[in-house]
Amino acid sequence: MQVATGTGHWHGKTVLIAGGSGGMGRAIAARFAADGASLYLCDVNRRSLDEAVRQLDSGAVDSIEADITQVKECARAINAAVDANGRLDLLINAAGI
Repeated sequence: MQVATGTGHWHGKTVLIAGGSGGMGRAIAARFAADGASLYLCDVNRRSLDEAVRQLDSGAVDSIEADITQVKECARAINAAVDANGRLDLLINAAGI
């Protein structure tokens, strides 16, 4: 799925998506990428994260393997997104079964 990045409302803003490698997370990521957001995908499955990043095919996507059921892991994911992009504008929890 190639996503054309735009200059929409989310251009230049950072979005962290917990559960970003799942079906719902990927769909949300694709929409925000199309609107120009810098994305940071978070999930417990590295292989699935790598595939999600490849599938989005956008230069503004990064990922972190983290278990968001753990407070320290949540803080680590948020800090990584802020460190990489200088800001965090939106956090979406699409994780779950």
